[in-house]
Amino acid sequence: MLTIKYILLYVIASSVGTFVCKILETTPMNVWLARSLGAVVAVAVGLMIYKLWIRRDKCAVE
Repeated sequence: MLTIKYILLYVIASSVGTFVCKILETTPMNVWLARSLGAVVAVAVGLMIYKLWIRRDKCAVE
């Protein structure tokens, strides 16, 4: 069950990061800045999901 949660974490975080990157690439800023911000958003979303969903469930089991 934990493996499925990690796979969902990766899919959700990368989807949100890609969405932000696509939006920012249409603005007149540097494309590398847009990609960097998309990566930062993906990491932030991944950490939030880990802390709020996976870590909480792991602590409840132990």
